[in-house]
Amino acid sequence: MQKIALSEIDRVFFDAMNQGYISGKKPEVYAEENFAKRFVHKDLGFQVEDKWTSVSGSTQSYGRTVITHDGIPVWYMQYAGWYEDAA
Repeated sequence: MQKIALSEIDRVFFDAMNQGYISGKKPEVYAEENFAKRFVHKDLGFQVEDKWTSVSGSTQSYGRTVITHDGIPVWYMQYAGWYEDAA
């Protein structure tokens, strides 16, 4: 397995996040799970999937972000909580 520099994973993560939820784009509805949405970003063998679940009208959500390189997971994060719309 090829060794991947952490700086490259950082770059791909931040590129994906800037093109995801914060960009204002509409997320894809993930039909395999109720109330789930996601963004998928592809970049030079990397794929970043940011998938979360929240019910309409709720400020609560939970999700995960997975980065793979050539189909092999190289980074994983889970999150849960809420935020105010003003944030």
